[in-house]
Amino acid sequence: MSKPLKVFITYSHKDTAAKEELVTRLAVMERKDLIDIWHDNEIISGERWRDTISSNLTDSNILLYLVSAFSLGSDICNIELAKSLSNNTRVIPVILEHCDWPNHQLSDFQVLPDKGKPISEWQPESKGWQNVLDGIRKVVDVMQAQVDLSSGILQENIQAEQMFQRGHTLMMLGRIDEAVEAYSGTLKLNPNHAGAYANKIFVNLLRKKEQSFAGVTKPIVLTEGWLDMHYIQTALTLLGEVELLNSLEIKPVGSKVNEGTRDGGKSGLDRVQKVYAANSWLFNQPILLLYDCDTNKQESDSEGLWVRLIPQNTENTKVKKGIENLFSSKLFEDRFYSEDPKDDGGYLKFLDKNRFCQWICEDQRNPADFDEFKGVVKILKEFVEAHQSPQDHQPVFE
Repeated sequence: MSKPLKVFITYSHKDTAAKEELVTRLAVMERKDLIDIWHDNEIISGERWRDTISSNLTDSNILLYLVSAFSLGSDICNIELAKSLSNNTRVIPVILEHCDWPNHQLSDFQVLPDKGKPISEWQPESKGWQNVLDGIRKVVDVMQAQVDLSSGILQENIQAEQMFQRGHTLMMLGRIDEAVEAYSGTLKLNPNHAGAYANKIFVNLLRKKEQSFAGVTKPIVLTEGWLDMHYIQTALTLLGEVELLNSLEIKPVGSKVNEGTRDGGKSGLDRVQKVYAANSWLFNQPILLLYDCDTNKQESDSEGLWVRLIPQNTENTKVKKGIENLFSSKLFEDRFYSEDPKDDGGYLKFLDKNRFCQWICEDQRNPADFDEFKGVVKILKEFVEAHQSPQDHQPVFE
């Protein structure tokens, strides 16, 4: 059995009742020796309180920050937060009430209860506290597994987690190059560390000019590749949806190469989804991941991330996969196919997608050919409407 994780509770004394409620609900975990709770009521007479708090912060594995208007305005609470960050302590904000925490440094962390719904809004509040407890237990279980050497976890994994937490802190401080070095070091120690892998991918996306989200102020649509982006932009133009086109930032996932897109396709969009799940606070604009019709993907949406499939055109019996499925079968003439020799002396025909895209988007440019893209238009309109700012909350597309 590994030693208990030390949990430090930061709070404003005006929220003492909430602190006591949290301590009560953590009692089962404490009795099982999973955690050891410390807060300033533990200071005994005669101790120098500043030194005692500092010492216990240094030794803590987890900081539970009870978030209210009072704690956000407390110098002591924010000093304790800063010291925890410098020590690479795991920070878990617990939102007690509506306050300005989204504009505070705490917004960089995954908060509890789920989706930041304040305890004060849960009916009854006990459901909110149970949600908080469940979230803390998950974190404790993961951290215990990482430090439990008696269960066969190698010392390298502990060092990897420490290095990952350092990278996470450096990322929040804007020290991107140092963060990448920390993530790379984490992966050398533990190649299966999903968090370091996801964060490194995100940093690489930021660094690529064609994939940079910096300065983007519009909702973002990510497609499986460059051809998908070109088809959709052309369709919006030819179908008279220029206003919709101008309201979106449509980008392909991956990078453009001669033969198409590298690191794109379904796997590229999947990676973005994983990055978003681990680091949603890094994204300033809502994102739509637009998968091809043949992708085995579950559609979903959250506050900032939508997953949708391009509608399938059942009338096209010639091309059943990819975005090209939206076009009529009659458009796929023999001149758009190439042949590769097979070992048995025959030939394998395949669609030259680049040549077809060039013809239909640049040479032909017939609006009627893009009629089936109206299903994509519908998705894009719904996405934009759902993420309008409150002051503009009326339909912008007739």
